[in-house]
Amino acid sequence: MARLTKLLCLGLLVAFVAPESAVARECQAGNIAAELSESGEFAEWYRHLFRDGAKARLVETRDVGFDNGGAEVKDPTVLSLKRGAGDRYFLVMDLNFIISEIGGAVRVQVISPDSAVYLYDSKRNRLHNPEFVGTIGQIHNAIWIGISRFLVVGLMEGTGFIHDYDLAGGKMNVYKIDGEFLRSEDGVVDAYLIQAHHTSGVGYRLP
Repeated sequence: MARLTKLLCLGLLVAFVAPESAVARECQAGNIAAELSESGEFAEWYRHLFRDGAKARLVETRDVGFDNGGAEVKDPTVLSLKRGAGDRYFLVMDLNFIISEIGGAVRVQVISPDSAVYLYDSKRNRLHNPEFVGTIGQIHNAIWIGISRFLVVGLMEGTGFIHDYDLAGGKMNVYKIDGEFLRSEDGVVDAYLIQAHHTSGVGYRLP
């Protein structure tokens, strides 16, 4: 079966595979990390937390839309905005930790059980909340990889997750990375958080 799957991924038998088949989904999932391997922020997270051989499995595709609804923002200047390549949408990370220096050492301090990512639409002055994670997980980062595409990455119950938002297409792909590939060294998650956020002002907290 593994050999057949590999042949299908190479396209040798693709004419016989339905677009949403399990094999097609595996092909897509196997390519997500390779596709984003040059995206510095994503590559740092992926390589830092997971061992060689880890694969992101596509488990679900959801319809998303941010043209309506959302909360009006009275004063956008109070938001810590993470800008992408465009000038309309911005990310706001409301993470559950802060990074501080204690006794000369840089440390991660968890200050809340919950973490979230918001999408700010500057054209409509609206704030949307596409991502919320409670006590069973933690959001590590939100990463722009295009004008209208961003990722939310983290861990949920010991399993890695990648939520791939395509604002133009109105879709969000959910990928999972099996926990068996998570690096087991002590402090590996904190080490990544410090590397990724120590100089960026995270964890942001919404006012």
